[in-house]
Amino acid sequence: DLVVAHIGADVAPVDKTVTYGTVSTNLTGSDKCWITQNLGATQQAATATDDTEASAGWYWQFNRKQGYKHDGTRTPDTVWIGSISEELDWEQANDPCTLLLGAGWRLPTEIEWTNADANGEVGGWDNYNETFADVLKLHVAGWLSDNSGDLFSRGSNGHNWSSTQSSSSGGYYLNFNSGFTSILDDDKTAGVSVRCLRDSVTTTWTYSWDVPAGHSADTATLTVDGYDIAGNAYVPADDIVYTIDNTVPLLSSATRDTDTQIRVTLNELAAATTIIKSDDGGFIVADTVTPANTYTVSAVNPGATDDLVILTVADIAASDSTGVTITYTATGNGTVTDVAGNALATDAVGVNVNAWAGNTASTATAPVASQATDGSGLVTIETTID
Repeated sequence: DLVVAHIGADVAPVDKTVTYGTVSTNLTGSDKCWITQNLGATQQAATATDDTEASAGWYWQFNRKQGYKHDGTRTPDTVWIGSISEELDWEQANDPCTLLLGAGWRLPTEIEWTNADANGEVGGWDNYNETFADVLKLHVAGWLSDNSGDLFSRGSNGHNWSSTQSSSSGGYYLNFNSGFTSILDDDKTAGVSVRCLRDSVTTTWTYSWDVPAGHSADTATLTVDGYDIAGNAYVPADDIVYTIDNTVPLLSSATRDTDTQIRVTLNELAAATTIIKSDDGGFIVADTVTPANTYTVSAVNPGATDDLVILTVADIAASDSTGVTITYTATGNGTVTDVAGNALATDAVGVNVNAWAGNTASTATAPVASQATDGSGLVTIETTID
């Protein structure tokens, strides 16, 4: 609920503290938060034809901020404005919803009332029973005469202003009674009920804090507790448990898959999107011996799991007898991070792929036998091993 202490002056006609019910609905075609009683009403109406002043609330002339109470006499009993001629919609500076309920609250537009009328109940509103049965609880609070400010039709006819003018002397309003509902226009000098809404707001709150060293892999609990703009408590409170990770990932090992592909293993999972590179990605491949040949890394991609980094590299066959070393620099092209956003640490020592010369299995040709021709009977068998 929304509790407001109104102070009688040039907007509220009297002092009054009101607890407004609120509801969120998409009757207008998008989510809005509405009050469920007329502005200035002490209470939500009990029935569609509730004719009490406490449920009626206050009345306003179009684009005028002064509200009027009517309980048999009109308050304030000032001279009634009998003529308004101006090419203006209801201005924000005069909007009683904003002035009495706060920033964000406003009168509905003519289009919003038209949409609500069409979307309400089953197939749209057709009478005051349907407007009251719906979530806004609209009832027939009557109106004040455009000529005199006298009260008419409380308990039988409902008028609710929009913020949209129909002409220099008229404004659109929602009209409803026992037999129909419709968007009509009335003289701007008529005193008409006001129902307020505000756009639903989704707010993202961001909090930052420092985690002391030595707490990586610890868990922490964040409790969410709060209230919406109407004062409704967020229920139930949520406890979000998360794991602290402030440790940078490291190079762990490397394996030669082929002479043009090396598989580097990290000590933890990386964020896959940070592994995909069309350049060296900060990696350097060079001979293990000095002076070292350097091999160009042309692409970096994730492996079968996100702790594997696949390097596409220029042919390293010439280093088969020495092996190669893979180092990493975390600046320039080097932007690999873990899933928590910690950057892969610069490693100038690197990880090695050991020499692989002689690691290939030997092959032999099929043996060929031949017998000496000198009569000695000696037999020779020949084969070739690579």
